[in-house]
Amino acid sequence: MNWKKRILDVALGGILWGLYYWLLFTLLIPILVDKFLGGLPQIKLMQTEGNLTIIMLLFIGLSLAATALKGTIYSPLIRALESILGFEVVLYFMDGGVIRASLDYGGPIIIMLDISPILWEIFLFFTVPGVILPFVEYFTGREEK
Repeated sequence: MNWKKRILDVALGGILWGLYYWLLFTLLIPILVDKFLGGLPQIKLMQTEGNLTIIMLLFIGLSLAATALKGTIYSPLIRALESILGFEVVLYFMDGGVIRASLDYGGPIIIMLDISPILWEIFLFFTVPGVILPFVEYFTGREEK
C-alpha cells in the first residue's frame, strides 16, 4: 500500500466533503430561506468570520476522519454526525426559525414569523438521507474501502 497516495486521497476527499457540507449548511440553505422570504431586512444571519471559520474547520475535520476511517463502522457514524451537525448550524444561523421585526408605526409594533416548519422540511430533505445513506452503504458493502 502506498501511504503517500492514501494520505493524499484522505486529505483531498476529506477537505472536499468538508467544504461541501460547509457551503451547503452555512451559506446555501440560509440564502435560499432568505430568498424564499422575499429578502426581509429583519432576517439577521448570525454569521461572523470566526463562526464560519470554526464551522468550516469542524466539517473538514469530521470529513477527514470519515474518509480516513472508510470501511469501518466509524465512517458512517461520523458522516451521519456531519448531517445532524449541519442541521444544527442551520438552526443556529436562522435563530431557531423565528424571525422578529419591530416597526414604529404610531407606537412600537413587534412582528414574529415562525418559519420552523420550513426548517423541518429542510431537515427531512437534506439531513435524514445524509444520516441513513452512510449506514445503508456500509451494511450493503457499497462503501469503498
